[in-house]
Amino acid sequence: VKSKYEAAKQKANKICQGIENTLETSFEEVHQDSTRWLNASLDKVSWCQDTTGDKYSIEAKLATIQDLMASVDQGQTKTETLVQKFNLVRSSLDKDRVENLTGKKENTEGSWKQFVESLTAVKSTLESSMQQWQGYDEQYDALWSWLKETEARLRGETGLKTQLADKQRQRDTFLLIQKDVEAHSAGLESIQQQAEEISKNNADNR
Repeated sequence: VKSKYEAAKQKANKICQGIENTLETSFEEVHQDSTRWLNASLDKVSWCQDTTGDKYSIEAKLATIQDLMASVDQGQTKTETLVQKFNLVRSSLDKDRVENLTGKKENTEGSWKQFVESLTAVKSTLESSMQQWQGYDEQYDALWSWLKETEARLRGETGLKTQLADKQRQRDTFLLIQKDVEAHSAGLESIQQQAEEISKNNADNR
């Protein structure tokens, strides 16, 4: 009788061990899936944190961040599924296994929180950089257009006039151009300041 009892006990323990292994494996599969997703997403966020580069680099990184933001629901679902799986299996596992799975669950929850916080912060930084580039480009284009117009006006007045009235008109034109140049000096200083500011964080500026 005793031998049969021991045999039955061993068999029962083996079955319980098998069930625990199956439950732990089911958690590990969900954990690996969520971990792969989070690691890949965090790598993308890390790449986007580097705001050096030209405007097109900032645009590409901003597009990547927007894609990641669109996938937040997917990541949240994976994290919630992991927590649900943990709560489902924990009561059927021994203390050591529960501690092991608890550590993995908490690490995943921490990575998820880090991902969401980093995503928001990086998006704000990239949008600020993009606004700097856009403001610079607008002022640059306006100044460049004015310079071309001014050059055209100067080319039209290169020849010396012979008649007194023409000379007077030419002198008045040059005075107007000079005043116009002086009026645009503040704009030139502004765009130079913007270029210096952008160059602190970006490798490319005009």
